[in-house]
Amino acid sequence: IDKVKQILHAANSVKEYRKGDLISVDVKELEEERLSDAEIPANVEPLVDLAQGLPRLVTDARAIQDAIDNLIDNAVKAMPDGGQLAITGKLAEDSRAIILRIKDTGVGMTDDVREQIWEAFYSTNSNSLGLGLWLIQRAAVELNWTINVISKPGQGTEFVVELPIDQGGGDGRSTDTGPGR
Repeated sequence: IDKVKQILHAANSVKEYRKGDLISVDVKELEEERLSDAEIPANVEPLVDLAQGLPRLVTDARAIQDAIDNLIDNAVKAMPDGGQLAITGKLAEDSRAIILRIKDTGVGMTDDVREQIWEAFYSTNSNSLGLGLWLIQRAAVELNWTINVISKPGQGTEFVVELPIDQGGGDGRSTDTGPGR
């Protein structure tokens, strides 16, 4: 039953992202809300640094919520023995985007895993359908986000999500930038 609910949620999310229900979103407020709602175990230390005065975005709030929720959940699951979860948000140097970073000190990913994370139904977690990152990728394409992944086995993973302030400013690509970038 839970897996069926996950599939239905994924299907509805993709449909909604395409529909483009755009509203004004305070990204700092939304990120703080998502973090407070997240199930973070006592052995995971959240480190939060969200810049003051970030501009509001006119975007799909549900897509950003889903992305933040999924990235936080994945980060926590990547740290079964605990660690640090760093969440930062700031205005890009050119002031054209808000840069969200979600970084963990967990198990990290091999090159092979990193190459597959955007595929539907791919997961390293037997309790997951493997749709979370695929949904984030779909939202990125529809909403002109750019996502970079930096990861190395044993050294954790960082997702960098660039949300253009001008909805025409991004190209919706997702890239892997392995160690040593």
